[in-house]
Amino acid sequence: RAIPFAEFEADRWKAAFNAIRWDGTTPLSHSIREAFADLRGVQARRKEILLISDGEDTCGGDPIGTARHEAEGVRIHTISLGERVSDQLAGIALVTGGTYSIAFDNNTFEEATADSLPELPGGLPDADNSPGSSGGGVLEVILDVSNSMWGHVEGRAKMDLARSSLADALADLPAD
Repeated sequence: RAIPFAEFEADRWKAAFNAIRWDGTTPLSHSIREAFADLRGVQARRKEILLISDGEDTCGGDPIGTARHEAEGVRIHTISLGERVSDQLAGIALVTGGTYSIAFDNNTFEEATADSLPELPGGLPDADNSPGSSGGGVLEVILDVSNSMWGHVEGRAKMDLARSSLADALADLPAD
């Protein structure tokens, strides 16, 4: 986990994006389970996950089953980087009521990111971790950092594309 679950701070996100390094596997099921665990500790009316990957779970997990059984009303929006359709990412979005997008260049990734992020104003600010609070909403971001994310789309590394587009999209969120 690059950033501990907490209120959004633009500088912390920017530093985390710049520090991302590859890992060899794509543990989608594990990552989804961890995101749900983070979100269970937060009181908010709306909880959503944005999952960005270029492939399928490579650790033997069942991310669709994990999403189906543990979502508890949390929507997962997924973005598949590259021209290949990801049945797992599409299935995760389907069973949680989220959105699924395929991004194959800078423009389509920026569109997919903007379409996947909650609408503002009134979208996600005001999350509150205090007991009894109903909060506004929270967004958990899962970014695949497997080896394949260093592959290229139109001459640009998928990881770099994800980093810059996410940083731009998240910059539009309120500082609190």
